[in-house]
Amino acid sequence: MAWVEDCEYYVLKATITSNPIINANECVVFVIYMEQNQMAFIGFSKDTTWTYIRTENESIADFIHCRGDPEDKVYALGSHGNLLTFNINTSDFNSDVNSLECGIPPNSFIRKYILWIHMGLMIDRACNWEDPEELKKCFAKEFKVYKFNFDKCLWIEKKETLGDDVALFVGDNLSIRVVASKFPGCKQNSMYYNHDFDEIDFHDYMLNDFGVYEMETKSISKPCSSHVMTLLEMVNHRPIWFTPTFQL
Repeated sequence: MAWVEDCEYYVLKATITSNPIINANECVVFVIYMEQNQMAFIGFSKDTTWTYIRTENESIADFIHCRGDPEDKVYALGSHGNLLTFNINTSDFNSDVNSLECGIPPNSFIRKYILWIHMGLMIDRACNWEDPEELKKCFAKEFKVYKFNFDKCLWIEKKETLGDDVALFVGDNLSIRVVASKFPGCKQNSMYYNHDFDEIDFHDYMLNDFGVYEMETKSISKPCSSHVMTLLEMVNHRPIWFTPTFQL
C-alpha cells in the first residue's frame, strides 16, 4: 500500500515504560506495527534489535502500560478479546508473555480500546459506512463496555452506566477515565471519541467521526462547534487526547 511502500513496517501505536532520560536502563519501547497489527518491543539501552511477538489468528487491537499492579505490566488486547500480559520487571520479556484466552461474543464490533486495567475495561466500537459498497466514510453508531473478571477470565458487558460521575475518553493514542465533575461541561456516564485510524477504511481522508456517546440513552451528539470542525478539516490530522499536568 502507498503508505508503507518506503518502510518495512508502519507503527500504529507506541508507548514507553519509563522516562528514557532519567531511567534509560529500565525503559522499554512497545509498538503495534502494521500491516500485521502485531507487537514488538525493544529495551532502550539494552537491545540492539526489536523482539517481535506474533499471535496466531489474532491481531492486536490496543495495549496499555500499568504501574503498580502490583507488578509493572503491559496489557495487550487482541482483536477477539483475548489478553496478553508482559511483566516489565523481568530481564527476559519474551519468556514472560502470558495469554489469557477470554474472547468476547462473536458479534464483536469493529474497533476496540483498553483502559483502566485495574477495573479491566474494554470498549467495543461499532460503525456504519456512508458507502457500504466501497467502505468509505466510517461513522460510529454504538459502543459497548465490558468489565474483565480476572477470576473467571471473562468479559462481562456493562449495560447502562459507567459509574457515578464517570466519563471516558477513547482514541488511538490514549484511552482514559476521568471524574466528570472536575471538568466543566464534561458529561458523566458518557464516552468521548475521536476519528481514529481504520485499516478497513483506507479511502477516508476527511476527519468527520467525532462525538459523545451517552450510555443511558445510547445516543450520539457532537462535542465540537462548526468552527472547530472547520479547523479540524483544514488541518486534516487526527487529534489526540492528553491529560494536562496544570490547572487553568
